[in-house]
This record gives sequence, C-alpha cells and structure tokens, in this order.
Amino acid sequence: MAALVDGKVVKVSDVAERKWRIISAGPVRVIVELTYKGWKVGGREVNLTSRMTQWAGKHGFEHQIRAEGADGLTLVTGVVRHPGLQEKVFEPTAAEPALVRAWWGHQVEEEGPPATAIHNLPEQNLGLAIIALGRESKFRRTIRSICWCSRR
Repeated sequence: MAALVDGKVVKVSDVAERKWRIISAGPVRVIVELTYKGWKVGGREVNLTSRMTQWAGKHGFEHQIRAEGADGLTLVTGVVRHPGLQEKVFEPTAAEPALVRAWWGHQVEEEGPPATAIHNLPEQNLGLAIIALGRESKFRRTIRSICWCSRR
C-alpha cells in the first residue's frame, strides 16, 4: 500500500503511531489489524487501517484498507507479474464502481525467502485479485508489476 504523489510512490513509513491487534484468533477465522496514524503524505496526515482476514479451511485471505483524511489522494498497490497467467479485468461502471483484476495460474514460489525464490512450483496454482473501489480506479503496467490507482 502506498500513495502516488507528484509521480512518485510514497510508502507508509513516516507515521506518528503504529499499532497492531488481533481481533479474532479462531476457530472460524483469524483477523489481524494494523493501524497507522498520522501518515505524512502529500502535505497532509492520513490515518490508515489495514485488516487481514484468514478463514478456517481456506487457502487465501482478504486484505481490506480503510483511509481517513485521504480525499483527493491517489492510493496504489501492486503485485508481481508472472508470465502465462489467466487474467480477467472488470472496469468500473456506474452500476459497479470498482476495478477488479484477477489472475490464476502458476505463481506459487518455491520455499525460501521471497527475495531469493526464483522459481515457481510446478502444478501449484494460486488465484489473486485486487478490487479497487471508485469509478476512477485504473491500472498501470510497469516492467515487473501492475499497480492499481484509486483516487479517494
């Protein structure tokens, strides 16, 4: 998660306060919340809440971001591009004001730290999706990743 300010990515790093808490620890689901108060970005302070939910028996998780004081700020995120993935894109419309981009295929990395894992495991598929709310949400390609922009 980051913001795009004057064409540059500003990561969530310069914050007044960071907190984390476990909201639920099972058995049905685990919910963890990270809170960043006073993120100095684009000449303002933004409060950002990042909540991850992992459901029992499921291999995926859900990650939701909520921002206060981010009106007019362009928020961005991205994923690493892997060749040969099946891809689906749903552009925002008046009836469904959200950008959805999803992938399915071989993108499970071999064991080891992500910074050093260079091979995907054969016959191991993974589905990823990013949903950016807002009719002005869009994506932009870079060499190694795809970024989503959502104007608050």
